[in-house]
Amino acid sequence: MLYSPLYDRAVGRPNFARFIFFDSAAAQVFPEWQRSADEAVGLLQAEAARDPHSAAITQIVGELATQSVEFRTRWAAHNVTTHRNGAKQFCHPEFGDLTLTYNVFEVAAAPGLSLVGYTAQPNSPSAQALSIMSSWSVTSPTESRTRK
Repeated sequence: MLYSPLYDRAVGRPNFARFIFFDSAAAQVFPEWQRSADEAVGLLQAEAARDPHSAAITQIVGELATQSVEFRTRWAAHNVTTHRNGAKQFCHPEFGDLTLTYNVFEVAAAPGLSLVGYTAQPNSPSAQALSIMSSWSVTSPTESRTRK
C-alpha cells in the first residue's frame, strides 16, 4: 500500500529508481524527493559494487544515465551509502503524510536480497494509517477501496 503508486504507474516491471527519476508523481509520493533520489542512486551503486558484472544493473544504470540529468549528477558524485535504518516520509493518496521508521534486514539465504520493515510511533496518525492499511491487505483489493 505504501508503494502502490510505484506499482500502479509502472510501465513493465516496477522499479524504485525508474519511478523516482522518470515519474512526475514521485515527488508527491516521496515528499523528501531529493533524499529518495540519493537513496535510489546509493542502492544502485552498492549493488553495482556487490555484483559489477550484473547485466540488470548495467541496463538500469544505462537507462537512467541516458535519460535523467538528475540521476547522472548523483551517479557521478559517487556518494555510495547504505541505508540500513532511518525515517522515511510518504504522502499516501488516502492517508496523507506519513512518517515511518524503517530497518533493513539482510536475508542470509539469498545474498543481495533484503527485507525492509516499517513502523510508526505508537498512537500517531501514521500508526493509525498503518493499522488501517494492514486490515485492507487481508481483504480483496475491491473491498479495501470501498470501505471508507
